Amino acid sequence: MLVERLEEFFSREEEARERNYFYVSEVAKCPRQIYYSVKGFPRPPLDGQSARRMAVGDDVHRRIVGALFSMGLAVAAEVPLPPNPLFHGRADAIISLGGENFVVEIKSVHPYQFDQAAARPRRDHYLQLQLYLHYLDVPRGIILMENKANQALREFLVERDEETVKRVLSQFQDLHRLIFQEGRLPPLPDKSDWEYDQCRYCPFTEFCVRDQVKPHPADPGKGVPSLASEGEVDGKEGLALASDSRIGEGGKGTPTPGEKGSDTGDLPLFDL
Repeated sequence: MLVERLEEFFSREEEARERNYFYVSEVAKCPRQIYYSVKGFPRPPLDGQSARRMAVGDDVHRRIVGALFSMGLAVAAEVPLPPNPLFHGRADAIISLGGENFVVEIKSVHPYQFDQAAARPRRDHYLQLQLYLHYLDVPRGIILMENKANQALREFLVERDEETVKRVLSQFQDLHRLIFQEGRLPPLPDKSDWEYDQCRYCPFTEFCVRDQVKPHPADPGKGVPSLASEGEVDGKEGLALASDSRIGEGGKGTPTPGEKGSDTGDLPLFDL
C-alpha cells in the first residue's frame, strides 16, 4: 500500500540529451556506454530504489562538505573545471591543511567495495581525482570514502601524476575525435582491466547488442580503428580507456607508500 506509492514517487525518467564533451565521472567507463550517453540515447526509467540510493550519496556529500566548512578546512566546494574541450565536472571540495591546498573527492561506497579498497582506492576514483588535480592545478588530493552500511571512513592521499594525466587526455582526445568528428561508434572494449562487469549495469545494453549484430548508422561496417594499443587483444581491435601498463590483472595496482608534511604524514600515498 505505502511501499508502492513511495516507489512511484521516487521513480523518474532519465533525461537524455546530446552533448559534445565528457564528464570526469566517465573516465574509466566503457567507450561504447560513453558514446550512447553523449549521443542522447534513451535510458530506462530510474526505479525508486536506485533513486533513493543516489540520494543517499548526495546526502553524504552534503554532510561531509558541511563538516569541512564547520571545521574551517574547506576553501571551496563544488568547484567547476576551467573551460576545456574535453571534460566537464565539479570537484567536491578544496581544503587547506598546513598551508597546502588539497582537492577532496568524496565517495559513498557499498560495504563490499569499501572492504576491497582497504589497501588502495578504486581505479576510477583515482583517475577522476587525477583529472581534478590537473585541471585545478593542485599538486595533491584526498579520496575520502564512506561505507554506506556503517558510515566508516577511509582516506587515501594521492599525488598528481602527469604521465597518467597525459595518457588519459590522449585517449579521450582520440575518443572525442572518433565520436564527434568522425561520427563513429567505438569498437568493443578490452575488458581485462575492468574492476567490475560494466555491461551488467549499463543502461544501453540493448543498443550495444543490436549494434554488434547490425552496425549502427554512424559505423557503416567499415571498421573502426583502435584508440589505444593497450586495447588490442589477440590481434583484434579494442579500446581500453585510461588503462595503465602498471596495473596488473583485474585492474589492481601496487600502492606506493609515502609521507609528506605533519598534517598528512599518516595518510598512505597512492599511485595507481
